[in-house]
Amino acid sequence: MRAFPILFVLFFSHSVWAGNWAFQGGLGMEQGAANLALDLDYKSRPRQNIGAYFLLATEKTGVREQFWSLGADIKVFFGPKAWRLYLAPGFGVTSFSFFNGESETTLGTLMKVGTLHQLSRDLYFGLEYMMFFNWFSDQALNGFQVMNATLRIEF
Repeated sequence: MRAFPILFVLFFSHSVWAGNWAFQGGLGMEQGAANLALDLDYKSRPRQNIGAYFLLATEKTGVREQFWSLGADIKVFFGPKAWRLYLAPGFGVTSFSFFNGESETTLGTLMKVGTLHQLSRDLYFGLEYMMFFNWFSDQALNGFQVMNATLRIEF
């Protein structure tokens, strides 16, 4: 029982958490429909983050079907901190809602390519291009892309 307070202090101490986390949000438009992207990353190495992502792409009737995707990725950063390029391969679950009222959920990979410009010590602005590939569905989109303007906060 005495170990619990010590573990609690270590777990929530500022030195353990400071500067190791980042939240990145993105907004975009593709074919007249809106995209919303959210990422939560943990800095596992100086130029590498592991994290989770969520993407919601809304429907544009007759043009693009609605889908959402949830999964994990690994971001690898290149270049100086003021202008950073990153690649982020990942894997996730994607669910499609088709125009005919049916829906389908599939597994697949993704690749993110992005650039970030440092606005302040912990704030970045950039662009992110995401490519999704499904492995198991013939009906769902394969190789679809989304581009978003992003804002990243490191804490």
